[in-house]
Amino acid sequence: MKALRHFDYVKAWLAYTLGATILGAFGGALIGLILGIIFVAASVPPSQGKIITAIAALIFAVPFSYFMFRLAVKRFIVSKLAEENPPAP
Repeated sequence: MKALRHFDYVKAWLAYTLGATILGAFGGALIGLILGIIFVAASVPPSQGKIITAIAALIFAVPFSYFMFRLAVKRFIVSKLAEENPPAP
């Protein structure tokens, strides 16, 4: 079995980091917008709104981060291993 190059791991890590950061920021902004509209309409104090929004963002970010990691590893690591080791007939 041929070992993967260091650059393959770096590409997977960069894809995961950039994807999770950029798409997570857009998702967090969308959640913040929706919750902000709801909190203003419900007259929730800003101090409580910040706490609730932070918790909602964390709940959203954890599974999203996992799926981004899985996608990056599958694309850059597993695909390279599959190329090197074709399935047995």
